This record gives sequence, structure tokens and C-alpha cells, in this order.
Amino acid sequence: MPTFLEWDVDDRERNMAMHAVLITFHSAASLDDLAAPFTGYARALGGVPGLVAKTWLRDGATLGGFHLFADRRAADAYLSGALVADLTANPAFGDFQVRHYDVLEDLSRLTRSPQLAPRPRRAAAGRRRLRAPGAGGRSAPGAASR
Repeated sequence: MPTFLEWDVDDRERNMAMHAVLITFHSAASLDDLAAPFTGYARALGGVPGLVAKTWLRDGATLGGFHLFADRRAADAYLSGALVADLTANPAFGDFQVRHYDVLEDLSRLTRSPQLAPRPRRAAAGRRRLRAPGAGGRSAPGAASR
């Protein structure tokens, strides 16, 4: 089992590791009034390079999101981009807070974080799938013939 020292990373590794950003702000607008603009914003987030996922948050008049990025560079690019600039310029929103977090990927995998789940292995190029005997194809190597 890794020790906490093994999870400590230098700046170079930190830029390559997944990165989380929590953004919160207060809104003078009702959630009903924000449904259409937030839907448009959500669609625009689909084009943000390196954004793995966003979870939308609300606690009364406090709104925000927990953003997961492929790395710190992607997070910084998003925060300095037009989407965030437009959001922070909106007079209906204020008291913005942005917090950065390193993602502890090994622990997150252990607790089944869906963004860090192991991906299924693909068959190597040029390999054929073996079919079960009688399935209309060749039998597996070493299978008895009838």
C-alpha cells in the first residue's frame, strides 16, 4: 500500500495528473430563470478541451460546479477562457470562489470514481475473435473436431 509520501508529486507530475476545480458563486436569479442559459453553458462545456466531467451544485442562492480536468493545464485554460469570462461578467452573479485540488487517482480508483475506472482492453489489431464451436466459424485452437 502506498504511503502518503508516495502520493506526493512534483510540479511536472502535477501538470500531468488529473485536476479538480470547485467554482461557486451567488446568484440573484432564480434557478428557473437560469435553466435555459445554463443548458446552453452545459452544451458549450462539451467543447472544452480536457474537461472530463462537471457536476452542477446548488445550495440556496449559491451555485457552482465541481469540474474534473485531464490535467492542471486544461483547468487553467478553461479558467482563463471565454466561458468563464462571460460567467464572471454576468451582473446576476457575484462572490465567485475558485479552489483547485489535485486528484488522488489511486484512491479514487479504489472507490470506483467513474472517471478513473479501468477501461476494457481492446483486442490487438489483426487478431480475430475466437468463436465457440458450432457458432458458424472456426473452432478455438486445440478444440476437438466432431
